[in-house]
Amino acid sequence: MPQCTCKINGRYNPACTESIHEGLKVEVNTPELVDMRQALIEMMFAEGNHFCPSCEKSGNCDLQHMGYELGISTTRFPHLFKDRLIDYQPKRMVMEHNRCIKCRRCVEEVFTSDGKRVFMYVNRGNETMVGIDYEQEENSRKVKQRMR
Repeated sequence: MPQCTCKINGRYNPACTESIHEGLKVEVNTPELVDMRQALIEMMFAEGNHFCPSCEKSGNCDLQHMGYELGISTTRFPHLFKDRLIDYQPKRMVMEHNRCIKCRRCVEEVFTSDGKRVFMYVNRGNETMVGIDYEQEENSRKVKQRMR
């Protein structure tokens, strides 16, 4: 995630993926890094057409929270207004791709009761989006109904 971007031994990397070892030099809150983190969050706002100050989530959203934490209320980048898919096929959810920040949580944390993934990434690069396995989504729905 953008908020963990640090300068590690002179290179920009997310600190959350770095292995700790002797002699590691980590810079965390330099003005340059704070500006970079703000720019990354602002790009996410612009790319996904997020208007956090007026969003109904009122702080109950990680991206909105990051923006507030970094003092961002507007973005220096123009909004892209891409027309992304809104997928109404799943029975229990709506996949609103304009709001997805590709945090991977749904991909890595949502499984059926027998351990199968419900979500996955599809496409590559700028066209990457979260896809859903409709069969597994349906199976997970049946399991939930039986548990009630």
